[in-house]
Amino acid sequence: MTAISRTGRGLLAFVLVFAMLTSLGGSLPAAAASDLAPNDGTYQTLPFSQNWSNTGLITVNDDWTSVPGIVGFRGDDITTTTGTDPQTLLADDSPGVIDVIANQNNPNTNTAGGVAEFEITDSVVAFQGSGTADAPYLLIHLNTTGYQSINVTYNLRDIDGSADNAVQPVALHFRVGTVGSFTNVPAAFVADATTGPSLANLVTPVNVTLPAGADNQSQVQLRIMTTNAGGSDEWVGVDDISITGTPSSTDLPPTVVDVNPDNGATNVAIDATVDITFSEPVTVTGTIAIDCTSSGVQNVTPTGGPATFTLPHTNFANAETCTVTVLASQVTDQDGTPTNMAADYVWSFTTASACGTGTITPIHIIQGTGASSGLIGQAHTIEAVVISDFQTVASIRGFFVQEPDAQQDADPATSEGLFIYDNNFGVPAAVGDFVRATGFVSEFQNQTQLSSVSAVTVCSSGVTLPTASNVVLPFPSTAHPERFEGMSVVMTQTLTVNETFNLGRGGILTLADGRLQQPTNVVLPGAPAIALQAANNLNWITLDDGSLLQNPDPIIYPTPAGLSALNTVRSGDSVSAIAGVMTQGNPGWTTPGILYRIHPLSPPTFTATNPRPAAPDPVRAGGSLKISSFNVLNYFLTLDDGVNDICGPDQNAECRGADSAVEFTRQRDKLMQALYILNADVVGLMELENTPNVEPLADIVAGLNALAGAGTYDYIATGVIDPGDVIKVGIIYKPGVVQPVGNFAILNSLVDPNFDTDLHRPALAQTFQESAANGGRFTIVVNHLKSKGCSGATGLDLDQGDGQSCFNYARTVGANALVNWVAGDPTGTGDPDFMILGDLNSYAMEDPMMALETAGYTNLETLFVGANAYSYVFGSQAGSLDHSLANASLVGQVSGATTWHINADEPGVLDYNVEFKTPGQVISLYNADQFRTSDHDPLLIGLNLAPADASILITKTVGVTPGVCATTDEISVTAGTDVYYCYEVTNTGNLTLYLHDLADSELGTLFASLA
Repeated sequence: MTAISRTGRGLLAFVLVFAMLTSLGGSLPAAAASDLAPNDGTYQTLPFSQNWSNTGLITVNDDWTSVPGIVGFRGDDITTTTGTDPQTLLADDSPGVIDVIANQNNPNTNTAGGVAEFEITDSVVAFQGSGTADAPYLLIHLNTTGYQSINVTYNLRDIDGSADNAVQPVALHFRVGTVGSFTNVPAAFVADATTGPSLANLVTPVNVTLPAGADNQSQVQLRIMTTNAGGSDEWVGVDDISITGTPSSTDLPPTVVDVNPDNGATNVAIDATVDITFSEPVTVTGTIAIDCTSSGVQNVTPTGGPATFTLPHTNFANAETCTVTVLASQVTDQDGTPTNMAADYVWSFTTASACGTGTITPIHIIQGTGASSGLIGQAHTIEAVVISDFQTVASIRGFFVQEPDAQQDADPATSEGLFIYDNNFGVPAAVGDFVRATGFVSEFQNQTQLSSVSAVTVCSSGVTLPTASNVVLPFPSTAHPERFEGMSVVMTQTLTVNETFNLGRGGILTLADGRLQQPTNVVLPGAPAIALQAANNLNWITLDDGSLLQNPDPIIYPTPAGLSALNTVRSGDSVSAIAGVMTQGNPGWTTPGILYRIHPLSPPTFTATNPRPAAPDPVRAGGSLKISSFNVLNYFLTLDDGVNDICGPDQNAECRGADSAVEFTRQRDKLMQALYILNADVVGLMELENTPNVEPLADIVAGLNALAGAGTYDYIATGVIDPGDVIKVGIIYKPGVVQPVGNFAILNSLVDPNFDTDLHRPALAQTFQESAANGGRFTIVVNHLKSKGCSGATGLDLDQGDGQSCFNYARTVGANALVNWVAGDPTGTGDPDFMILGDLNSYAMEDPMMALETAGYTNLETLFVGANAYSYVFGSQAGSLDHSLANASLVGQVSGATTWHINADEPGVLDYNVEFKTPGQVISLYNADQFRTSDHDPLLIGLNLAPADASILITKTVGVTPGVCATTDEISVTAGTDVYYCYEVTNTGNLTLYLHDLADSELGTLFASLA
């Protein structure tokens, strides 16, 4: 509590903000709050210390309740410029956004920004500028009464051992009281509290004495602040805090440091608690008078003490002013010689009006017709019906109200609903109550709400609920859903689940009218893709679980049984019977669009319209071989030790994948099942560890052979690929079905500078010959091009706004380099049949794919599955990042292609990881099966290779220019010095030769060259 104002109370972090955990996304920041009410802003007497060794102090995000005197803030918009000197940021941040991400264990991978608790070897609370965390800070509340020469010491610890290496300045500010600007303490400034990259051992001690203005004050606030750096910010711990002072030589009189309600407060509930807090333990004698203008004088006997006393009273009358008078002679301190207060203390407050009296603002006036209220910052009183109650939900702490039907206006563009963030105000408003509430209009993540609530009164109970509005997707415009914000709604449509990524992290799903496609998967980049994206943005809504908790347990969807490894909800499933309250907030990713969600008030109905496929669709169709492409999501044998960078071709990169032996076993068991059931004869794999003396392919083959029988699989032994990335591509195969022909070949920037292996993973080519009697051959070329993430993008690689994201230029150049390399027959076997496959990080209609198709390659997923083929789900939209393409001579030998949807549609929380799960969930959400092995679906392609001894049809031509072919299907060849011909391979594998101006005597030379 503060003696100045409580108007800062309120505005709970109504929406849980996440981060993406993949290369296409970002991290998962915690929900924010902007009020001290649930946190400990109590002013601490000296000496004061905190070293964070007790990891039980912070257990819930944004909850500082158990941390004496310290509250962390995210510092949103204190500055909007990166690299700002925190010494210059001295303005008040009231009410601020309270922030702490609890129970973290790896500062190297956490990029959320703000304030976080890291339970590492030496636990610490740290801050990092990033995103909305423009100037995160710790606010320390001190009572220095009786002390002078206030000494402040703390250690700034660089705990970020990642490759980040920002200049991370830290400043110390102080002020007396709770309002006004802060004063910078220059002697405490640290220009850069971090070192690096990949170092986390710098400790910078700070030891300063505050100016004399901080001496002998009942309320002193210290603010330790950093800012969002110009580069990639690092986590800086603030540890070993110690604040002491020298006792004053005189016995100071006690003072009042806090009262409740605040002096001058209005709309105070008639049964509000009245209390008073003194600067030191005191003795209070006699009764204290509360004189009210209507109900008269109450002489009450204080209870509690020795510093905070409650003044018990009977209920006040509505709309009256009450004055509390504490006589100086009644209050005596308890230290040394008893000393009375120096003067009487008097304060007043006004109670709330009775229901139906005074000025009442209709909700539609507060909401207005725009995206945000025009009354922000103003105090207003509303009266409406409670339609949903979340007061007992710790992450929401409020309730929704809506105007009764008869009091709603005729303008369909104005909402009649409002969220009341009462922060456990103490009045239990239940659904069906008609209530009166007074507070300040505010916006949080585009949600209009009443916060800093000073009064809530239940006028009556059991009233008729307002009629629910029917909401239909897609919305006709971006402005349309604003009219339903905070209102009771129903959705009579049967909707389709489009995104399950945040189901485990936040208990939410994204729904749409049908399955949404990545625009550039089905239309060309530029205007067509932008138009489709705009349409998609109008066609989805978030289904919330009504808690806003991170990592909920249980995960209630799918209802009624909830999520488990054997009972899942998948993208493509159907949801119906949705009824709840509609509101706004960040859905957990950075995709632009309409951020609306529904908190259901009754369980929706789930239907498994996209059931799990036990096995891939058949692709043989008479074919003799099965080929697969599979991004296995960071299969690393080397476990990250959390300290050293020990992976990669130069062993100077951070390891990925499993973080423990337990996780690795879980990951391996899933992958073995997926590959065993896939049962492909040749598999191109992506995201394998690429570290010297570590061969993940050997481990994979050993695991598969344990299931399929000894010798069933083997692998192409490339060893570490350098130059290359921390991950590589690889090939496994069945030696009883195919045999490698010739040597493998690798495309990297040394072979062709246009294939930049600082961006792309090197490509791998290998020719195989079928072991069957026909002995047909083909060459597989496995790829993993640069991702769409924008970190490090410059120039033409920046997002061009055409729907293809970043590094599209590099991927297109790489695709053309790949075509040229393959055309040169890199394995040297002379076989013309090539298949390019892998994670090309390009959707089907994007420039890199068009480059491959222009060069004569056919996209097999598009050919056999259709335009809506997909292998990946991102931002609630499905599309193919994984592709297989056959050249002109091979495409006629392809018998089919399919995508096995075991990963992209599954909730990520069903993977092998154990973090962010309760002990029970570690068991219940895992099964050693093929589902959610990775985030990419595997591809499967059937081949019916032409026999090696296919017949040759010879057609002799006359009058044709040597080497000039008649059609684009024919290929020109020079044999010897003077012999020219063209050839064409038919769909049956037969070879037709077109001999141009050849004499019979020259045929021997020709066939000698063919042999």
